[in-house]
Amino acid sequence: MLTKLTHTSIVVFTLITSVMAQGGGYALDFDGTNDYVNTTYSGISGNNDRTVEVWVKTSATDVNFITEWGVQEINQRFTVTVTSSKLRVEFAGSWLLGSTNVNDGLWHHLAATHSSTSSPSTKLYIDGNLEATASFTINTSSNGNVLVGKSAYSSEREFNGSIDEVRIWSVARTAAQIADNIHVELDGNETGLEAYFKMSIGSGTIITDHSENSNTGTMVNMFDNDWITSNAPIGDLTSGYTTDVEALWEGCGTSASDASDGLTMVVGTALTDANFAVFGNNNTAGTSTSDLPSGVEVRSQRIWYVDESNTVAADVTIDISAATGYTVTAGTASDYKLLSRAGTSGDFSILASGSSKSGDAVTFSSVSLSDEYLAIGQATDSDAYLSAHVTISGDDGFRMMSSPVDGQIYGDLLDELWTQGIATGADVTTGSANVWTYDAANTEWDALTNLNTASLTAGQGFLVYVFTDTDFDGDDDLPVTLSVAGTENSATVTRSTTASEWNLLGNPFEATIDADQLFTDNSNYTSVVYVYDHSTNSATSPDVDPTGDGIYRVWNSSTGSLTAGLIAPYQGFWIQSGASGTSFDFTSSCKSNSAGTFYKTMNDSTGSMSFTISSGDYSDITFVSFMNNGEEGIDNSDAYKLLPMTPSERVVGISYAEGNGLDINNLPYIHDGSISIPLDIMYLTLDADYNFVTNENEVTMNWDLSSLPETIIGLTLTNNTTGETTDLLQTDELTFITAAKGSFPAYGSNGVNIYPEVGESQFTLAVAYSALSATGESTFPTKYALHKAFPNPFNPSTTITFDVPIESRHAVSLQL
Repeated sequence: MLTKLTHTSIVVFTLITSVMAQGGGYALDFDGTNDYVNTTYSGISGNNDRTVEVWVKTSATDVNFITEWGVQEINQRFTVTVTSSKLRVEFAGSWLLGSTNVNDGLWHHLAATHSSTSSPSTKLYIDGNLEATASFTINTSSNGNVLVGKSAYSSEREFNGSIDEVRIWSVARTAAQIADNIHVELDGNETGLEAYFKMSIGSGTIITDHSENSNTGTMVNMFDNDWITSNAPIGDLTSGYTTDVEALWEGCGTSASDASDGLTMVVGTALTDANFAVFGNNNTAGTSTSDLPSGVEVRSQRIWYVDESNTVAADVTIDISAATGYTVTAGTASDYKLLSRAGTSGDFSILASGSSKSGDAVTFSSVSLSDEYLAIGQATDSDAYLSAHVTISGDDGFRMMSSPVDGQIYGDLLDELWTQGIATGADVTTGSANVWTYDAANTEWDALTNLNTASLTAGQGFLVYVFTDTDFDGDDDLPVTLSVAGTENSATVTRSTTASEWNLLGNPFEATIDADQLFTDNSNYTSVVYVYDHSTNSATSPDVDPTGDGIYRVWNSSTGSLTAGLIAPYQGFWIQSGASGTSFDFTSSCKSNSAGTFYKTMNDSTGSMSFTISSGDYSDITFVSFMNNGEEGIDNSDAYKLLPMTPSERVVGISYAEGNGLDINNLPYIHDGSISIPLDIMYLTLDADYNFVTNENEVTMNWDLSSLPETIIGLTLTNNTTGETTDLLQTDELTFITAAKGSFPAYGSNGVNIYPEVGESQFTLAVAYSALSATGESTFPTKYALHKAFPNPFNPSTTITFDVPIESRHAVSLQL
């Protein structure tokens, strides 16, 4: 048993890739008269899947830019054009026309897809956005070559403008595949890539195919001066930084980019041609403490690579939740730093400080971009947090804790708190240790010996005694905030446990978790969780009470003092394992923000009642639940009344089953007859030997029956001292004097200790069940029939007949 501490003593009973921007690469300029490219790619015949992609820049109203299968017959060509200023795909007299003008003289990415199996079969995309859909069957033959810049059928509508990055596929690319690869060059070995003309040569009249198929293109009526500098926003991003690639450029439609997993760019004035930024990220969540500049103590593990062309100065906004996976709202904007480095390794430097903040999103104003790697950092000794954190407030006392990051070093997590009695890493090595783990196999607390090396396993709980004076200078320093760096534990987290024992576990996630789902996922454990609340000795209020010394809050899927059974991040808790309970799972479903289901295993046949006891500054609450798994004796959903870690004066309410003190007494939902249980109310003080002493004291008790199930028809409370009986259904409050009946140790020999039964309980609670519920069958009909009135009901008399099951005949009447 552990009790209150001082700062000196404790009473204890028991690789780098070179980068070049596409800006400065090449495109082909077509004069609109007779320029075109004839390729050796003949395509695929029939109604098979295909995709055509291209970057174009034109001011023309009606031009052809790709005829995918270059046959002369009009009913067998698949052509992508600009028609009436809109993107259009046509085949055999059928066509699909977009709605957005693309002849604005800006670079646009255009794509057309056709599927032989999906409906709609044909789709148009502009700059990655779905523009139009239709369904028709294509019957192309493969007796010609793909042409770029003209129609195979006539010399009309030759392309006038610039073309770059022609990609032809034998698959119908998805919207995500198109959007994710608009702004980056391909490797050339992608599945289904038939021809890939990057327009990268810059001289001569032969165009290389960068797919694996060795097609070529020959420029017709075109010469060296038709090669021009391309300003299409295509970035040459470092391998490993091509997740969720986005761009900010003149043709994006707004002055803002889309977000690349949390990073968005905005310019005050729309960019002009040749100025753009392309950026992707390394697809990593969590936080890191590596490669930091002075003044920054942690950064995002997600890093974005920016490939910038010419001049771009943008407001850069990073959403912390999207970037790290953590929801954090603490700190001011200036506490966050935009970090930059030139390569994939080495220390970052501070590029800018946050200028504004909205929720989790921090904006860095007017950042002059270059080809660089960016991350967001948290300033040292600030109120900024990039990861889940917990605020430690209140007074001296025990906290049961955990970590959302596996392998977290105790010393790093507890750095803001006073530690003592630990040989390595503590503030002082003298005194008794104030950080412990629990050895379930031997039912004992083990003090840590090295805070610098000992680490937490995912799902593990531990115990720390918190001093309000965190630097031992005589002043109270709470509240302080604790946080961790690293990647959040990913579900499922499995924690090894000791069978048939109490086990100290902990929330392994940065989100609140739902105990009801834990019960569903772990049926070989009791359906009760116990969370220690250090800040109060009043179970009736979750508010911090500076005079309190702690109680346990409980939940059994139906009722309890732990609100809705929600377990906060960084929170440790007790759970009992059954004989086969050696492995406990925390699945992603237990996160309360992803649950979406009220987890019940008993068909909602549940109910509860509670008794609130108060006397002066002290109060307590004890519960009775009614569930299908309930028994008169101990069952899987009974919650024990646990002795506090730090005993102090208090009032307690306890029921008993088989001599065990209970905080929640779980009874059957349906039962034959009635059940009587002992209910004791004690006013306790503490003597010098750490014994609880029972006292005579005036106490008021009231009860909440709002969730009482319909199967309960009677509740009486008998005072075993006076013989007085109270009908709980007729009144809602009772004042009485508690009994003085000796003392008992305020501690026990194990890590978890239950209130003992002391003499005779002051009350007996009798619960009477409905006789109809005993059989589990209702006499109320589930089927009935009502017949027409005969004769006509406007006659002086009429007969109305109805049918119900015979067993319900005495329970049904008809009123007119």
